[in-house]
Formats: sequence, structure tokens, C-alpha cells
Amino acid sequence: MNNRDYTGIVIEEALDDNLLINKLDVQKVRITGHERREDRWHMYEVKASLSENEQLAREVSDDWYIHF
Repeated sequence: MNNRDYTGIVIEEALDDNLLINKLDVQKVRITGHERREDRWHMYEVKASLSENEQLAREVSDDWYIHF
């Protein structure tokens, strides 16, 4: 059983494989209001299990991090 005991923020642009977000329990979504599309961040508040956190950590691009 996957206990989703962790709540955190994941920025889509920080992930090498952003499809991982689809496997998480998304609570909220926020897209920053920058005019230029390439400057926008897609921020997801998610609930995740320890194993999902570990998988996310492996997919974080250099110079980025996840916050749980």
C-alpha cells in the first residue's frame, strides 16, 4: 500500500520526466503569471509516498530541487 504521507511542491520544469506528476495525488496547481511562456513555472502541490519522493528525487534536473 502506498501511504502518501508527504505533502510538497514540485515544479514541472525541474523534472527530467514531467509525466511523473500524473502518478501523484495533485492537490493544487499554480502557474506563475510571467508574460513570456518560457519564464512561467508550473507548480504542483502534491501528496506522495516515500518511494514516490525517492523517484522524484532521481528525476530532478541539475540546479533544481523538490520541497517536501
